[in-house]
Amino acid sequence: MVKTIGFSGPAPAFMILWRFKGGGQAKTMCYSSSEVDEQISLHASKYAGYEVIRNAE
Repeated sequence: MVKTIGFSGPAPAFMILWRFKGGGQAKTMCYSSSEVDEQISLHASKYAGYEVIRNAE
């Protein structure tokens, strides 16, 4: 029997990949386009760049 631990809610609609200035990446999962806009306005200046990926489902 498999026991899962963690978030079992809705699938995210978007993923933001943040690119660090020295290399590497971080990600943020978002559930609406307004959340994407909010996260970009709050955090974009901290990173060298970012890419938004939309869930294909």
